[in-house]
Amino acid sequence: MAYNLWLGGGMEAGHAERMGNMNRLDDLITLVKQANPDLLGLEEANGWESGNPSVIERFAEALNMNYYLAPTRRGFNLAILSKFPILETENLSEYVGNVGALRAVVQTPDGKKLNVVVVHLDPMDMLLRSCEFDKLRRTMESYSDQPGILMGDINTYPFMGDAQYLTKGGWEIAQSETIDDIFIFSRQAWSAEGMCFSTDSSMPNCFLNPQISDHKPVGAVI
Repeated sequence: MAYNLWLGGGMEAGHAERMGNMNRLDDLITLVKQANPDLLGLEEANGWESGNPSVIERFAEALNMNYYLAPTRRGFNLAILSKFPILETENLSEYVGNVGALRAVVQTPDGKKLNVVVVHLDPMDMLLRSCEFDKLRRTMESYSDQPGILMGDINTYPFMGDAQYLTKGGWEIAQSETIDDIFIFSRQAWSAEGMCFSTDSSMPNCFLNPQISDHKPVGAVI
């Protein structure tokens, strides 16, 4: 599951979004508990490094998940949370570009290693975003013999020309929610079933999304 929180979910001072309701942390925890993902990628975790304990620590503890927070130059932090042990972490933000990216290696229950990449690409400049996609592709080439998941806010449609830098590098789309996506990178066969998030509580087999962000979550059972 991946989710762009919209300016830290109200955790960063100075933003009066969502009709003045600043603190959306409890709503976010409730939503994630419903969906119950093994892996969660967060974008725009602004201000989540602050506090004692920090916001990310409190969030991870509430969900009983391991975590890594990747600070970015502009403060649009990224995070990964995992039910599995996190073996390695790498902040790719300075290399990849304008907003950010991180890579983590988690150990799955069968003892194998899985590369997980969480991204937030440039929202305005298609040329810059093409460079970011290409850098991601180059970064992951050395892990091409290992299974991997890339997820997050790519700020474009997966069929657009800039995203082709990624798909031509061996990444396949598993689930898409407008500009938020989950890609799979593996030499092995795979299948994915999308997770449904809706504001309509009567929708069958959907998780109730109380509109706590300007994005919808994207999720898949892989």
